[in-house]
Amino acid sequence: MIRLGRCWLSLTLFLGFTLSGYGATLNQLLQESGAQLAWHSWQQRGELIYEDRRVFFIVEHPYLIFSNGMVVPAKIYYADGIISFDGRSSQLVNHFLRTGKILSPREIVDTYRISTILIDPGHGGRDSGAVGRHGSLVVKEKDVTLAVSLRLAQLLRATYPQKKILLTRTSDTYPSLQQRVDMANNLPLAEGEVAIFISIHANAALNRHARGFEVWHLPPAIRRDIYRGEENSAIVQDLINEFVNQEIIAGGQRLAEFLRQSFARRLSDRTVDRGLREEAWFVVRGAHTVAVLVELGFVSNETEARLLASKSYQEELAVALHEGIAGYIRYFER
Repeated sequence: MIRLGRCWLSLTLFLGFTLSGYGATLNQLLQESGAQLAWHSWQQRGELIYEDRRVFFIVEHPYLIFSNGMVVPAKIYYADGIISFDGRSSQLVNHFLRTGKILSPREIVDTYRISTILIDPGHGGRDSGAVGRHGSLVVKEKDVTLAVSLRLAQLLRATYPQKKILLTRTSDTYPSLQQRVDMANNLPLAEGEVAIFISIHANAALNRHARGFEVWHLPPAIRRDIYRGEENSAIVQDLINEFVNQEIIAGGQRLAEFLRQSFARRLSDRTVDRGLREEAWFVVRGAHTVAVLVELGFVSNETEARLLASKSYQEELAVALHEGIAGYIRYFER
């Protein structure tokens, strides 16, 4: 039931599903917790009530206020008449209403965690990608991306032995773009587990002076058909897709920023920060999880090509990627 002013109205929509790692709608929270809602429409403010416990929120304001006096950062969304909470916020609200206690950060991490990192070394096999030719020096994108990706996988496995660190290729082979996407979308994830996908590339330009790194994420306006449930109507499926897309795209933007900052810290004395970019690259758009594409540098620039071909700089690139990923994992699992 929803209480609107002094009137009681029946819920018009109940989404009978769980979005593991992605959160819950307001209606789902009410159903799971048994709480009632006092809704103040002109203020866009709500109060979830269960016995003597209350949780206050304002639509699109980044916090929750609990009746025990705690104020906690949150993500609250409103789209097409549906209010939704991100995974951590919905956990906190549900647990507090049922028990009167606030979950600790460790308890939240135990429920939602990044279990799998899929690294995609761009190109390979018959597809060399960009090729830089500078006299006797020939630098192929496929070789640079594979070397950096293999080293990145070693670093991640050493840091996160409990996580699955996978690659779309481990040698000079060519998985098609669709095969790479299929690998990302068919990862075996248990309840509460999520994955991240990083596609690694090198750049080229007609302007031989162009140099620097870029990190690409999906544009916020992109919408994909991620969720399909036969038990739900087309309208409900569209609402679920809207919510999941928001969460995944926001996660990709955050991961991209962590990677950009890490590259800038480690490499700014030797290259250029070309910033964050938006584009619906096939592998990033097709992967139904947090995904980014990284351009390590320009093989068409002779100075940068020599760096990209060197083992020492490949090590620096792998370390920068590792540190950016680690920063995102800390952010996500805090």
